[in-house]
Amino acid sequence: GHFVFGRELEDLAKIEGINMSDQSDVYIPIVVRKLVEHVRSTGLQQEGIFRKSPSNADLSKARNDLDQGMRCM
Repeated sequence: GHFVFGRELEDLAKIEGINMSDQSDVYIPIVVRKLVEHVRSTGLQQEGIFRKSPSNADLSKARNDLDQGMRCM
């Protein structure tokens, strides 16, 4: 099954053990927080990080790794 992609936010929150009805703040999935951390720690020095797309194979592998709960960065 898919861990991240194609899920409703409410379902992803349940998997992460978060009750959306108890949230007073905006829910941000763990995978989004990890991706932001990665960009902040390594990507800010990379020219064109948001202009250049990865190859389809690299993108597919990263997506599959994230969907399986693996670290792909």
